[in-house]
Amino acid sequence: MAASKSRLIIMDEFELEANEMATDSDFDLELGDMVVKKRKRFNMIWTIGFGGNIGSAPVINEGVLYFGAADYIVYAVNAFTGEKVWEYKTNGVITGCSPLIHNGVLYIGSYDRCLHAVNVSDGSLLWMFETQGEIFASATASGDRIYFGSKDNNLYCLDAMTGEMVWKFAAADTIASCPAIHGNMVFAGSYDNNLYALDKDTGQLVWKFTTKGTITNKHPFLVDNGIIYFGSHDNNLYAADVDTGRQVWKFKTYDSVVTRPTIHEGVIYFASWDYNLYAISTEGRELWRFKTYDKIGSITPVIANDSIYFASSDKNVYCVGLDGKLLWKYATNGPIWASTPVYGDIVYAGSWDCHMHALNIHTGEPLWKFMTSTANQSPFEEDTYIEFNIPKEEDTEDVKKSYDMNMSDEGEEFGGVYKSRMTYQSSDQYMAKGKYATNEEEF
Repeated sequence: MAASKSRLIIMDEFELEANEMATDSDFDLELGDMVVKKRKRFNMIWTIGFGGNIGSAPVINEGVLYFGAADYIVYAVNAFTGEKVWEYKTNGVITGCSPLIHNGVLYIGSYDRCLHAVNVSDGSLLWMFETQGEIFASATASGDRIYFGSKDNNLYCLDAMTGEMVWKFAAADTIASCPAIHGNMVFAGSYDNNLYALDKDTGQLVWKFTTKGTITNKHPFLVDNGIIYFGSHDNNLYAADVDTGRQVWKFKTYDSVVTRPTIHEGVIYFASWDYNLYAISTEGRELWRFKTYDKIGSITPVIANDSIYFASSDKNVYCVGLDGKLLWKYATNGPIWASTPVYGDIVYAGSWDCHMHALNIHTGEPLWKFMTSTANQSPFEEDTYIEFNIPKEEDTEDVKKSYDMNMSDEGEEFGGVYKSRMTYQSSDQYMAKGKYATNEEEF
């Protein structure tokens, strides 16, 4: 099977008004007399190539650590020594997908558009199920069924033994969401801004909850005491009744929420792209916050030994007390976008620096690190899409050309809205500055 083009999509929404100037460090776009809709979507798409970076959390099973990387490979290494046990190669970048281990089988999705079922003992392929889009969120198991989403907008339910499809549910946009199971329902979020609750046996819709931003998560949603907790790119953490979808409360942060909360002794811990780890009550009242130096990605805060373990894209692994005070931190050489699981006295962190790091849980001292097949980090392109209306009374070819702005020829006309594309490469972090950001945002 040929390798598919690998794409990681991050979406931010802003309100634009006519005659405003949208500016960043790489281009100037003057809207001038264009007629712009009140609320538009600003899409930034990272196209990730081959590299050694690790962009998803490892899982540990019977003393073996399993994880995928952007070099297309799933690794199994000894959790105590870092020695490789086996490896399995897919045909695409693996990022966002943590392995699921269920009944002796490892399930993992890839940008090759396939869900792979691999023998956990030796890494041999059992079966492979192909979708029509990249897979960049983990799968979930319940009994003899496997559930996962795809960029082709579908949530799939497969037979865990054979890989045969039982049912699929079509959303209106990408499902980059790790499904959660509770009772007879399966829950998944979508880029169409909805959280869906489906009958897990039939795929029939039970209810949906609409936010004002995309919903992405790399770990199953937290369900506790009849409440389902989930974040959105509209900057909120939501609490909703798990049976009806009725909102109980929401907690506003200053940027996207893509983390899965953890509840410990009546306190909810979660993080936001606004650089903060939050501690709030189960009624949605803030208790404290701990600020890092960059976005906190799709993590689940891990609590062990009365401490909280998590990582940030500022390249650090953090250990803080239950009071929000820093106990120690450990710096890697690349952003960390995934959770840091604990096994025994070891905390593990996969970094964009192409290494899996094993640290002492008490001190943060490094015990070992494992390098993937290459130390070269993935190259990426950032594709920026801006949609705008051209005045209908002047809708001529000459007018359209006047708004070309020397972009690539990949623009297209659709429904009276002209869409242009600007593509550029970056070898470092991209800094966007402007009135639409709450602060300087590094992507």
